[in-house]
Amino acid sequence: DTSASWSFDNGLDWLWQLQERNVLKPTWTNAEISGNTTGKMEITADSGYFSGRYIFREYVPGEGNKVVSAQSDVLISAEDAGINVYLTAHSNDTGFKVGFETDGYIYVGGEKTDYTYDINKWYTVSVTLDEGLDAGKAEVKVIEKDGRITADIPDADAVPIRDQINTEKKTPVTNAIFFEPIAGKTGTYYIDNVSVDVTDSSIQKTVLGSHFWKFSDSEFDGLSSLTNGSEYAGLHVVTGASLESKNKTVDGVSFSMRYKMGGAGSKTNKCVYFDVPAGTTDIVVYGESASSKETRSIIIDDGRQHSTDVNDAAAVHYTHDGDAATIYVYGGAGVNLYGISYETYTYTN
Repeated sequence: DTSASWSFDNGLDWLWQLQERNVLKPTWTNAEISGNTTGKMEITADSGYFSGRYIFREYVPGEGNKVVSAQSDVLISAEDAGINVYLTAHSNDTGFKVGFETDGYIYVGGEKTDYTYDINKWYTVSVTLDEGLDAGKAEVKVIEKDGRITADIPDADAVPIRDQINTEKKTPVTNAIFFEPIAGKTGTYYIDNVSVDVTDSSIQKTVLGSHFWKFSDSEFDGLSSLTNGSEYAGLHVVTGASLESKNKTVDGVSFSMRYKMGGAGSKTNKCVYFDVPAGTTDIVVYGESASSKETRSIIIDDGRQHSTDVNDAAAVHYTHDGDAATIYVYGGAGVNLYGISYETYTYTN
């Protein structure tokens, strides 16, 4: 278990990072601000602040599923100004977002709530997620200094955010709390009592098996086709077909080769298959219609057909629950595949 608290009583320490030093320059002040007479961070956005920038602090997450609880005190001192607060946990491109928007409303996950806020008033932003229950949802509360709950969202969704790099180590920032004044607005913001508490979740995830087949990876080096009856790192081929160079980014994943499966398939013709153990298995197939003019289906078959129509390249998701199974992938008509991934896991209390 880990926890950290940054109160600013004695100044700002060097572990606070800035996305761009010349744009936002946080300072320290102990001036009295709406009843707060201790030290705090002051952020001023001037007329040159045109594009959103982060001020952030990383924390140590530990191993396994965690309960992450973060809090921070925020005050906005100008009309027509606003600030976003984010928490990330084991992710560099998704996080939980609380926005004090310029229209006076509080937004959670980019969605407007019915809750409003006032300028020159301190609010505590609280975000708590239990990765064992659902790493993609969190409880979000915004609380006034007298304890009144201004906003209460029990199941806020994680949303995409801009990825960020550690300014010293040059590594992706995956566990941090971020503050981002809304771009194009001038104003002064105050931050205090920032804390992150990390404890073990009562529910732990155990991964039983996983693989990601990208047709541009080493299993397929030097190949111009896949051969009928062959197996490539656990991926079996029924009715071989050609591989073709093609650069494509699908759902944020980059590929440079595709497998042209040909016409309509089945479990005995024009398909690939792989085995998964018992448990919950998340499957993703990255593919597209082989025709630029027709929508076609990608079928994931675990004993029942699960069909998803695609035209342009897309990530097709399916979750298999239960016994060990053989998973077949084929097209309702000609489709191209860029990659296939699966992860099988269980949760234990």
